[in-house]
Amino acid sequence: MLKQYAIYISVVFCIVCSMQGQIRPFGIINSEEKSGILSSTMLKQLLPSILSSAQAPIPSGNTESNDRRQRAILAKNAAFCAYIGKQIINNDIVDLSNAEILQLIDKAQKILIATNTSIPNLSITTPNAYEDWQWRSKELIDLLSAYDILKALNQSDSISMFSALNKLAIFASTFHQEATKSVFGFTFFGTIKNNHSLMTAGAIGMSAVILSDYQTIIPEQQPKTWLQTALGAIEDVMWKADASQSADSGRAGYSEGPHYFRYAMLNMLPFFRALKHVYPDTFFLVKNSLIRHPFYDKRYRNIAQWIMTIMQPDGTLPAIGDTFMGSGFPELGLFDDQGLVYPYTISALNQQLQSTVDMRANYLSALQYAGYTPQQGLQVIDQAGSAVFRAGNQSDNWYVHINGKHGKIRTSGAGHSQSDAASFLMWTHGRPMLLDPGYLQYGMRDLVGQATHHNSILIDGNGPPNGAPLSPGGADVYFRNQCTLPNIQYMDLETSYNEADIKRSFINIEDSFFIVSDLIKADKPHSYTFQMHGNGVINGTESTGISSVKKTKSGGYATWERDSAAVDVVIIGTQGAQLKADTAVHEEAYMKTGTHTVIRHTTNSTLQAAFGSIIIPRKRFKNQTIKPEIILAQDSLAAIGIEYGSKSFLISLVKSDISLQKIIALTQNEQGFIAYSDATYILMWQGERIDDFVLLLRDGTQFTDAETDYAILSSDTRTTMAISAFPGGFKGYYGNKGVLKHSLIKLIPGNQIDSLGIIDILSDGNIQSWNQDSIVFSGPGEFTILIGKKVNKVKESADQLSSIYYHQQRLYIHQLDHDAQSIRIVSLQGKEIKREILNDKNNGQFFMNVSDIPIGYYNVQVIDIYGFVQQQGLILGY
Repeated sequence: MLKQYAIYISVVFCIVCSMQGQIRPFGIINSEEKSGILSSTMLKQLLPSILSSAQAPIPSGNTESNDRRQRAILAKNAAFCAYIGKQIINNDIVDLSNAEILQLIDKAQKILIATNTSIPNLSITTPNAYEDWQWRSKELIDLLSAYDILKALNQSDSISMFSALNKLAIFASTFHQEATKSVFGFTFFGTIKNNHSLMTAGAIGMSAVILSDYQTIIPEQQPKTWLQTALGAIEDVMWKADASQSADSGRAGYSEGPHYFRYAMLNMLPFFRALKHVYPDTFFLVKNSLIRHPFYDKRYRNIAQWIMTIMQPDGTLPAIGDTFMGSGFPELGLFDDQGLVYPYTISALNQQLQSTVDMRANYLSALQYAGYTPQQGLQVIDQAGSAVFRAGNQSDNWYVHINGKHGKIRTSGAGHSQSDAASFLMWTHGRPMLLDPGYLQYGMRDLVGQATHHNSILIDGNGPPNGAPLSPGGADVYFRNQCTLPNIQYMDLETSYNEADIKRSFINIEDSFFIVSDLIKADKPHSYTFQMHGNGVINGTESTGISSVKKTKSGGYATWERDSAAVDVVIIGTQGAQLKADTAVHEEAYMKTGTHTVIRHTTNSTLQAAFGSIIIPRKRFKNQTIKPEIILAQDSLAAIGIEYGSKSFLISLVKSDISLQKIIALTQNEQGFIAYSDATYILMWQGERIDDFVLLLRDGTQFTDAETDYAILSSDTRTTMAISAFPGGFKGYYGNKGVLKHSLIKLIPGNQIDSLGIIDILSDGNIQSWNQDSIVFSGPGEFTILIGKKVNKVKESADQLSSIYYHQQRLYIHQLDHDAQSIRIVSLQGKEIKREILNDKNNGQFFMNVSDIPIGYYNVQVIDIYGFVQQQGLILGY
């Protein structure tokens, strides 16, 4: 171990020497990457706009922030274009002339030697001076990139380049000095733990790599010192500090939200790639801690994967926290992972790459083509506080994001958090239709950051506060039950604020209906408000979007339409809830608000209440044949019914207490149920096929059919239960430790019920035992019930056949009991496919030729001499 530790130390102290021996450029690009670019189609897509930028005149000013930024961008792009040496004419790649290249080099050199190295100084009277560093750090990184490329163009011996080196070293040293100096015992890196410190560290780290040839006897001005400082600061702010921006695994997202993760990474990614160009994967010793090479550190890729998971259908980030609408993250391609690259159009890509930093040259140098494919269905990233429903992987499919931040990932982002606890947003057909309000700019964040601006629950008209520095916004939200079953995905969450406990359930049925069900409870009376912000205005125009709202006694109907998209919504509530349409604001563009219609459904003052809504996303102008209706409206009960197709229906019922009641929930054509239940939410869905059926109970103990008195589902523990039929059985979910009793066989239509039985129940290990009408669970989880025809006699709980495998169209079974008589292969529908008598068990071993059975899943049963199913197991034949 001591030998290995010594190797790590030697790696750290040799790093600067290693960088000095590298062939330039090694900043945003190296010679190998240049060779790949010259033969790529991406060159034709991005180079024209980069070259156009590089040919702009140098700004005359060099003191104002915008002038300094533009000069740095111009220097980087000019040096890059000179190094590439190409231009696009009539879609052909042709050489730049020597004169054109020299002009670009001269322009970049002039900017470098005139570098303004000043930055605001931190002091007791100017503690917020670092806020200007965000611009100076980006300026420094671009100038460093230009210097590195010019050095590669044989400019290393010129007086101008020596002057540029000294200027940049002063710039970097000033940054390092200001970030590490003590002001009454406080330092910048020791106090500021957010995107500002990450941006500063990224610039200092980039300086260490690019200026590795700078020499001085002053330790604080040496590149190896800068590198140690940068790596240590980034490690601390990202992972180790009490208020770190993520968790040590990287699976907790980024506390300040998607936008500010991107904002910080635009400084860190150039540093990471430059370090990758000069040194392979290794560890660095910083203050007695080993820090992995950040480019290869999987924690950053885990956060990047969170970004891709929550990415909206058009490649932009959900406007959660202080995140601008329309903001993408193409720069993730700098991680050299095509799975992190969204397929933007060329115009969108050029626009995104110039949003806050001009990253076109950086992106082209990485040369990563789009390989991102969104995952359909429900994905919950618990540590990051995100849940996503995605109806498909096409841009027109609907998408929902739900906020569920809790703990440090909420509190560390205080200054950029909003009052958006348990709120949600929806896209469909390429447009945001149920809105998160977005972000105008920091000074205007209160215009869109309050609870009234989000699709959240209000208590007495208010939610938790908006975030502010050292004062986190919102409230802790915890994801609880979640499952993915045939035709249904379900998740719920819990939060508490303003003296009330809130449970919100979100459900996707058949990728056609999105359902929200809310239960709110408190120890003393309050009024509760359900909110939904839509993208359109009552009496609006095509440019604003159009909305219509119809109120009923216990709820109402609303529609929002904009461009090619529309959503239809029906809303219900208990305790005298009344619907109201208001006007609210959202981000329409940077520092520009737009207006939209929000519906608010508010109860009387009460201890507890429930809301429900069904949202139908659709293509605008398409004839809508699905007509939801409010079928039940009582003080503590309310229900929505939908009939569609030839025999399909959906019932969504909310209940604001846990009393056992007889509930009649029927549509006009008497589809639905009459049942006894104490659940706070009931969903029943029947599709077109005979085995399209779902029953969901939230926080209940029973659902008993009132006509037959069959307890379809009952539990000895109050919990969430769901079952969904599929050919050959049921898939289900049980949300607790306990015993589930059922009459699922009774749900199967036809006159062969008596011949059917459960042949196996599969789970991930949360089932202790089972029989024909009950299952004992050791904890929450999903399960599968396989139903087939009863054959011979079946022991109450047949042993699991574990010593079984399939190889080269043969089925091998080991450890057979001495009284095993035959092997039987049965389809999941109960049909016997094949049976063989065990004439020779060969010391407890047997094989069967199964080349003649079709591809599919089968139940393998070992029948004993008494006719019992002794052992059984599931196989996939292929």
